[in-house]
Amino acid sequence: MILERALLHDIDFLDRATVDFIQPSALLSSVLPSGALGQAAALRLRPFVRGQEQALEAHFVKLAFLENAYEKTFGTLRESLKQFRNITTSLSKLRSASPVNLADLFEIKRFLLLYERLREDFGIESLPGFRFIPLTSALRVLDPEEKRQMFFSLESDYLRDLRSELEKASKQEAIELKQHCDLLQKQYEIPVRNQREFVLSRTDIRNLALQKCEWISLIRESTFSIHYQIIGGERTRTLQMKKQEIHAEIEVEEQRLIEEIHLNLQKHAAEMMAQMTEVGALDLALALVAFKKAYHCVYPTVLSGSNTSSAPLTLVLENGRDPILEAERRQKGLPYDPLTISLKEGATLVVGANMGGKTTALRTLGLLVLLAHMGIPTPTDRFELPLFSRIYALYKTKEQDGLSGFGSEIVRAKSAFSPFSLSLIDEFASSTNPSEGEALAAALVEHAHGVPNQISLFVTHYSKPLSITAEVYTTGILRSIDGQNYENLEALYRLIDHRLHRLAVREIPRGAFTVAKALGFSDTILEKATDYLNKS
Repeated sequence: MILERALLHDIDFLDRATVDFIQPSALLSSVLPSGALGQAAALRLRPFVRGQEQALEAHFVKLAFLENAYEKTFGTLRESLKQFRNITTSLSKLRSASPVNLADLFEIKRFLLLYERLREDFGIESLPGFRFIPLTSALRVLDPEEKRQMFFSLESDYLRDLRSELEKASKQEAIELKQHCDLLQKQYEIPVRNQREFVLSRTDIRNLALQKCEWISLIRESTFSIHYQIIGGERTRTLQMKKQEIHAEIEVEEQRLIEEIHLNLQKHAAEMMAQMTEVGALDLALALVAFKKAYHCVYPTVLSGSNTSSAPLTLVLENGRDPILEAERRQKGLPYDPLTISLKEGATLVVGANMGGKTTALRTLGLLVLLAHMGIPTPTDRFELPLFSRIYALYKTKEQDGLSGFGSEIVRAKSAFSPFSLSLIDEFASSTNPSEGEALAAALVEHAHGVPNQISLFVTHYSKPLSITAEVYTTGILRSIDGQNYENLEALYRLIDHRLHRLAVREIPRGAFTVAKALGFSDTILEKATDYLNKS
């Protein structure tokens, strides 16, 4: 969900409706940074868009280098990154006038120690595409004796003297307390074992004597008991006052040291913030490499281009997969056919029978293009694509703002086919009058085919758009034995070829009757339907 939230920061590239159509959440949630800094980096991730081809190429080169450089220590490095915590709040205090506290200083020291170990153990300063630098000077402020211990305490000669005096006073007070406890045991036979408080029943005859004792105080009463506290004599009170004075002086000295450390660390705050960001970027990059390994991905080839380039847009995809959908199919014992398609500038059509996987092909293409734009390796055998300025899905959405599903579809159609965009159009105008819908679909395909510098892929059941574009694919070819019946859709699904094939004949493949017959539909009704079809 982290990466999906990052996507929605750039609605010009990808709006909410398109995200809902592509449904990337499940797959994006498989990109798992090890620690908090990597998760923060994922939230900052933005898609590479048209004009950033070199940056995306450099990004994939960086991932490939990490994959090779840390092949043997990959897991160990990720475990090290898992230990980092996000200390943005503490570092922000350093950079401002806000006071820091001991917890802040501990977290900063902890980060610096982990960072130093990362540098020493994994040689991160030499990694291409990153800007790691030493933070030794900052660490020296918090660890001047270079003990490299994972805890933090304030230290000065004066503070050590104060703590020593406090310890002496506390020991003397403990001696005084023990003497009074022994006296309580001896005079009143009350065993308190060096505890300041004790309780007696209200009916205990010793209450009268205890309430007259100067070094014992009554602190509260209840229905059945009386609670006492040993307050000690003059010597005890003198020691307690001394301890209060020492505590106050310790607070003053600690605050002075904190302010001094704050001042000395402040000049390193920007560097630490930058290195924390770099650690997060490394964590995220390794998560992308882990994603590549888990789903057998490749680094896409980014075709060069610019907003002023006259070269036509092309896209080549071989055996592209949606790993989440593939896993679901495999669990059910169903086959999964990967997506192979070549697209050129203008409009391309996908036709075929229901259950053929047309919409799935559209979504899979959108998902893989999105992954590439996010700098994520793609589960494909080969993927060559340009960078788009926008991915846009046009499909039957739910009724909204008083519009019907068809009305909402028309409103979205007005924003399709922008320059250097990829538009995914799923059965446009199929929810209205068939003759008008077919005319609208054909007109929209013709319009899209004439718009330069964009690629659009249409899924349709209509025949008229076939004469407009030369690029037509079909899917959903049923490989069944004539006359054989199947008990359910899953059984039939196994015999459907969901791959895309170029359509040589400009005619919508007819498969509905075959599917109906295979599922045991009435032969009488099918015969009548065939008569109606032949007459049309």
